[in-house]
Amino acid sequence: MKTPLIADNDVPTPKVGIVNGSVSPDATEYEDDQEFIQSAMAATGINSRELAVVLIEQLIKTFGSPKEGAAPHINAALAALAGQKPRNATEALLSTQMVAVHTQLMNLLAKSANTSLPDAHKSYINLAMKLARVFATQAETMRRIRQKGRQTISVHHVHLNNDGGQAIIGNVTRSNEEGG
Repeated sequence: MKTPLIADNDVPTPKVGIVNGSVSPDATEYEDDQEFIQSAMAATGINSRELAVVLIEQLIKTFGSPKEGAAPHINAALAALAGQKPRNATEALLSTQMVAVHTQLMNLLAKSANTSLPDAHKSYINLAMKLARVFATQAETMRRIRQKGRQTISVHHVHLNNDGGQAIIGNVTRSNEEGG
């Protein structure tokens, strides 16, 4: 097995190629399908072979019918999935959705840039902005899942002179008006 593309988390990223109009494991990277499946499991962060393969297949299907030249884009999406470093099935599902939403968002922005029809441009931009909000919600959901309900409290040590002054807790603003 050759060393597959490595995401920023040192997890081997599954790589695919397009052969006769269909997506399949990159034959130059894997000696057999089992190596690809192991790579899929590592990228999704789950131990279920079936779920890992299905998630990879679902992500690939978001690219539509395989076209020549699509493999680098699909492999980049797979690297993005691995880069999310999912640690369990929930994170793997959400990470897959996030990559799919991002892919479609970028496709819509590209379509908006390439159309001369004002109504189509507006529709593409509106749909892209909806997906951008979905992505932001997904990112916040991932943050909450990983944080597991922990809240961060910041404690600062403040010294006050005890000359009869009073402490104010909160934001203080000064008015430029007299007496204010």
